[in-house]
Amino acid sequence: MLKIAICEEKHEIASVLKEYVERYSAEKNVETEVQAFAKGSAFLAKQHKFDVVFMDVALQDESGIEAAQKLRETNKKMPLVFLTQSRQFVLKGNDVDAVDFLSVPIGYYEFETMLDRLQMRLVKMDVPSVAVMTKTGAQRISVDQIEYIDNTLHHVVYHLVDGDLRVRGSLGEEAKKVTGDRFFHLSNYIINLGHVNKVWGNDVYVGSVCLPVSYKQKPELLDSLLAFMNRG
Repeated sequence: MLKIAICEEKHEIASVLKEYVERYSAEKNVETEVQAFAKGSAFLAKQHKFDVVFMDVALQDESGIEAAQKLRETNKKMPLVFLTQSRQFVLKGNDVDAVDFLSVPIGYYEFETMLDRLQMRLVKMDVPSVAVMTKTGAQRISVDQIEYIDNTLHHVVYHLVDGDLRVRGSLGEEAKKVTGDRFFHLSNYIINLGHVNKVWGNDVYVGSVCLPVSYKQKPELLDSLLAFMNRG
């Protein structure tokens, strides 16, 4: 569910935006929940309940910039979009990491496009990552970038979408970092089910690579792959 806060002192504008959310929810088949606030303090008291906030630059009790500054003291990541009739707030918006601005009056197409972008942003924020130690120090890798992992001598190799990354350690140690239904542990490999193209014979095709699958592990791999593809 996408939970949206609208901080807008003008009731008529807030009502239009709520209608837009309902229309978006119906057209995109996305479950949404929306709540409007005329005061920044009222929103800040409930900020933890929301994924996205649309904020007017002028509220009943303070400016939207002031409310945004308070938001950023406790929440650095929530996507924030300012509603304004003037672009003079762009620089101030940058100071509180606003992702964009919507000009009032707001058309539905503009709102729809913005909400599409915000949803993609939230998806990227939710993608987990793993921390590894390389020669140059600690590095975080998005799990979506990992195709498979194997080992060679005293190193573990992360085969990524855009190249390989060698880290010192054992496959068993790295396996503890990539738990969950996204990864499957073969005898000598850990594969990302999101990059599996097919299982054919005694092989699994991961990205552009073909890896062997033992007769005993194949049924379990197929079950795990099906569960991963059908997950909600």
